[in-house]
Amino acid sequence: MKILHLIFTMKTGGTESMLIDIANEQSRMGHDVSVMVINRGSEPDLLAQFDSGVKIMEMNRRLRSRNPIPVVRTNLAVMKLNPDVIHVHNERGVNILMPLLRRRVIQTVHTTGIGLQGCQRQTPIVAISQAVADDLKSRCGLESEVVMNGIRTDEIKRRQPSERFDRVVCVGRLDVEVKGQDLLLKTLTCFPDLTLSLIGDGESMEGLKYLARDLRVASRVEFLGKMSRGEIYETLKDYDMFVLPSRQEGFGLVLAEAMAAGLPVVTSALPGPMEVIDGGRLGYIFEPDSSRSLAEALQRLVNNRDDAQRIALTEGIDFVAQNFSVTKTASRYIDLYGQYFPARCRV
Repeated sequence: MKILHLIFTMKTGGTESMLIDIANEQSRMGHDVSVMVINRGSEPDLLAQFDSGVKIMEMNRRLRSRNPIPVVRTNLAVMKLNPDVIHVHNERGVNILMPLLRRRVIQTVHTTGIGLQGCQRQTPIVAISQAVADDLKSRCGLESEVVMNGIRTDEIKRRQPSERFDRVVCVGRLDVEVKGQDLLLKTLTCFPDLTLSLIGDGESMEGLKYLARDLRVASRVEFLGKMSRGEIYETLKDYDMFVLPSRQEGFGLVLAEAMAAGLPVVTSALPGPMEVIDGGRLGYIFEPDSSRSLAEALQRLVNNRDDAQRIALTEGIDFVAQNFSVTKTASRYIDLYGQYFPARCRV
């Protein structure tokens, strides 16, 4: 099967990480896989994570360009490639394709709050979690298939039981409006014995550094910047607990990765992350956008540290391995390609 994945940018984020894993896995399954990146500015270290069998096509369009020439070039390149299926990972990606090519499109919606219009609504839609599917149904009246995100659990180093329980880690793009790291800094004022490591970069970094100084917690907060996934998978085991303070989250890939490393977790009670922690059974939850609620959840975790560690190192690891396998995710997409495009996608 000839598969083309289409995405606007290749910069550090959950969608991009998921695409790398899916494309690599499908290539290893024996399919002819290409990835087309529309906009310029791809991060070389991300592109380097694709297997050699995955063909990378960079169209080098300027961000927000209104020039029609890159769109024409993109369509010509897709026509020349002649894929059996075009898997779009940004809803606007459907818009740039000519109507004839849209007949081969399946699109994945990677978070809540996405509004699909026009031709975007006319293609098969996949949601990365039941939460995203429910959101599309309630807001847009659209039905979607659910294919849960997956991770490579065997590549993540596991934490060992420890008497120490004071190192908190948070992984994600530094964007407080979406990821909510400011809530975590405010919560840290209630826990003088805890330290916090923030892994990731983004437009909110300087604001968060200023907030840490203003709250007088700067000496207990380290900004580690962007890390490769390999570095993250090696580093998670060095911490005692993980917090996902997001205000908006369709799934929570980093939450699943932390659980695979055996870390007790605290997460905002958004529908997507709640699926990752099995409805609350495998983690501690707090009311989104509430630093007070986050502090209460973190206190419950600290008070129950022994049980939390035991559950994280047994049930948590097992649950992620059984439910969020990237092999299962990639295979499910192959099944859907055949279901929606049987004339072209004979497996």
